Amino acid sequence: MSYEYLLKEEERLKREIEQYLQEAEETDAAEDRKFGKQCRGDELPEHLRDPKRRLEAIRRAKAELEAEAKKKAAAKEQKKENQGQVKGRRKRAEETPPGKAQYNFTDPDSRIMLSSEKAFIQAYNAQLAVDAETQIAVAAELSNQEARAPHLIPVLDQVEQNTSCRPKEVSADAGYFSEKNLEELARRRIEALIPPDKIKHSQWRNASSPRGRIPKNFTLKDRMRRKLRTKRGRARYKLRQTSVEPVLGQIKEGRGLRQFLLRRLAKVRSSWRFECAVHN
Repeated sequence: MSYEYLLKEEERLKREIEQYLQEAEETDAAEDRKFGKQCRGDELPEHLRDPKRRLEAIRRAKAELEAEAKKKAAAKEQKKENQGQVKGRRKRAEETPPGKAQYNFTDPDSRIMLSSEKAFIQAYNAQLAVDAETQIAVAAELSNQEARAPHLIPVLDQVEQNTSCRPKEVSADAGYFSEKNLEELARRRIEALIPPDKIKHSQWRNASSPRGRIPKNFTLKDRMRRKLRTKRGRARYKLRQTSVEPVLGQIKEGRGLRQFLLRRLAKVRSSWRFECAVHN
């Protein structure tokens, strides 16, 4: 590197550091005006500072956990009833929250989920459907349910509602695989490309296409694995790399959406849909 370049780089870095320090001072001053100089910023929320109000908050949390447990027990009983498996009344113990049930006082609607970095975080589960040709978001949903498979059909319903047409093909990652989803897609005459197992892009580099007839004893999982190993199946599934994956990258990296700043399910869902609308 030339001496002239080093001088210019030194000046550039000095300006960058001065700007950073100036922004830090302005942020500190703004927070002092908003919260007071005596506050550190990690104080308890107002409703948790007073013992009586803490007790009220604890009782509300306890009531919500109990209500959620009763709702799950009722759903479980209804499912068994539909399958003709109910014998007598359900035990009251099923309506009691387990001892490890958790409640978040900051955002009670959020849930503890496993992140892509394999860390447990307080989070929501955002869903996105993208048109493969245009990278336009055609459906966006958000819930506090960690499992992804139950979201596939509701998101598909939203696609049809938003576009007034039914897609011919649906590609999704392994988290959305379930035999129930495949059966419903088949009923709607929509081609499914959903692997039962997580697929690494490197797996397909030297993969050979299957030959011959499909064995009669193949399950839905076996058939899907075989389909995704065919030349056409690999080509169609790879479209995810140029459709939904870039859109998620643009939203998360390009616009910096790494976390939601609002609380409660309805507000966070609206925020997510707004971000997807901004992308479009």
